[in-house]
Amino acid sequence: MASVLVTGASGFIGTALAPRLAAAGHVPRLLFRHPPNAAPAGEIVVGDLAEPA
Repeated sequence: MASVLVTGASGFIGTALAPRLAAAGHVPRLLFRHPPNAAPAGEIVVGDLAEPA
């Protein structure tokens, strides 16, 4: 079981990809700039790749 980071998790591809990864036995870690209202199919990670740490 691999952890997979999905950037753009709230976009068209990210919302389609996350449930498929979970169904295949992977652990999706979903990057959001703002936490979503609905529970996604994976672990929520809040951050922005454009912002330096």
